[in-house]
Amino acid sequence: MKNFLIGLMAFVVLMLPLSSVSADYFDDNAVNVVLNGEPVEFSPKAIVHNGNTMVSFRQLFEAYGAKVEWNQATRSVTATKGDITIKLTQDSFKALVNDKEYKLTQTPYIAKNKLFINLRFVSEALGAEVKWQKNPRTVFITWVDESDTPKGTLKLFFDALNKEDFDSVTRLYGGSYETLQGYNPNIDANNKIELMKSYCTLNGGQIVNIDKIVSEEKKSEEEYIFQLILKNKDGTPFQNGKKYNYTVKNIEGHFMVLDLPPYLS
Repeated sequence: MKNFLIGLMAFVVLMLPLSSVSADYFDDNAVNVVLNGEPVEFSPKAIVHNGNTMVSFRQLFEAYGAKVEWNQATRSVTATKGDITIKLTQDSFKALVNDKEYKLTQTPYIAKNKLFINLRFVSEALGAEVKWQKNPRTVFITWVDESDTPKGTLKLFFDALNKEDFDSVTRLYGGSYETLQGYNPNIDANNKIELMKSYCTLNGGQIVNIDKIVSEEKKSEEEYIFQLILKNKDGTPFQNGKKYNYTVKNIEGHFMVLDLPPYLS
């Protein structure tokens, strides 16, 4: 009878909303999180709940450098990192990654006025490797931020171009704006976003994406040349599969694309 009561009490604690559980529950179930060898401090603490490591959504996404938006009306969070978009909703087992539906093992929930989400699901969706250590309880995450690599930068550049996100295109472009100013003498030379937008929408610059990376040549640790086959927004081959060379170079600590989107008169 005693064992039954103990088991029943444990079950009830697990079923309670986390906002109803005492601070001792958080302390007793706290877990350490290490990302690429560096401890990540969560407030409130990361905890194990129903066999899942759960953490505050904003702190986790920001640790990955993701852009985060909270929708109060739908009680949902949307996070974007590069070409990956994740959407999670409070108390729902359904998660979306680039509009593809997945079933969670634990719903996001509110605790201590924060939305807690599943660390493993989000981390693996972003391409990280997650390992669990039982004693002391620690989650080890290994993750390579593709935006910090030459190939990743090139992919982000074309993904942003395909979405007509000219703010991001401009941020990832490290080449000359002289040609763009020649096309648009009436636009302020410092307004690089508008210059890029006009080039791509009015002056013959093409809104395309990468269909295939044919080759990658490492000129140095700081400079890489890629040969690409491009595709149109509708997925059809651009210029019948013609190959284009693009240079990616490290400029002041960040890889940037030196070549403009292809031009057609």
